[in-house]
Amino acid sequence: MENKDDQALSTLESSPAKLVGYVNPLGMIPSFLIPVFRKGGKLLLQESNSDETINSFYPYDESEFGEPGRVSLKLSAKPGDDTIYGFVFPSGALAVGPKREVAERLRKERRTLTAYPFLYMEVLDFLERYPDLDAQLQKLEQRYSRNSLMGLWTGLERNSVLEKKTPGDNSLVQPAETLPKAVSKIGINLPANFIRRVQDKPAWDRGTRAQRVGFVSSDKMTKTVVVRVDRLVLHSKYRRYVRRTGKFMAHDELGASVGDKVRIVETRPLSARKRWRVVEIIHKASH
Repeated sequence: MENKDDQALSTLESSPAKLVGYVNPLGMIPSFLIPVFRKGGKLLLQESNSDETINSFYPYDESEFGEPGRVSLKLSAKPGDDTIYGFVFPSGALAVGPKREVAERLRKERRTLTAYPFLYMEVLDFLERYPDLDAQLQKLEQRYSRNSLMGLWTGLERNSVLEKKTPGDNSLVQPAETLPKAVSKIGINLPANFIRRVQDKPAWDRGTRAQRVGFVSSDKMTKTVVVRVDRLVLHSKYRRYVRRTGKFMAHDELGASVGDKVRIVETRPLSARKRWRVVEIIHKASH
């Protein structure tokens, strides 16, 4: 016969998780969102099966995803239910629910998303409307044919889409156990070449984050340093190079001190004036 502790545990495991917020991993609007649930006082993320159902939940790591945004929707889910998706529109409106509900909302607001071409391709991919997706890719290639960087970007997007469309070729999809933690448990199916490019780079070098290299000028604050970045600028009148100095407040978990040469990258707002993070101490000062 089960004791009270076992009964309470079984009740907790069978109880549904309540939707309490979301994470925007790209920090962009519009964008797809990752729903955050609460169950038994703990924050959780859903782990999805290939058939768009929830397999289980796993603990939410705030150090990995940041503080979750709040959402006031009375939704709950448990293993076996439909996977919950989220999307935020340019107007700031949220669409949260199973794939079919979010897809229907995206179809209705399709015109508002065409102003964001690369996001629009991801939306069409989410809706599995590949003919429309191919047409959009052709338009992008024509638009950016004179810009080598944008042309390369469009070409990578096209290859990514073609790999997603190709059935029965397991070499094009990275095995789930080899994916980064933040990707494998969300249920996102990404091309293998993209995953390899991500895994070959350090975490702070992913995407197009701005970087600066400078010297720490102050370390008096807790886990915060002031980094001095010098640059040479050509004077418009005298045609001589003059030195310009900028100072950046950066979050520091590495223990940098005054005089250290460090690398900082742009990040989400951490306080009123702190938008940078120390990711590498290039050279320690000799005190």
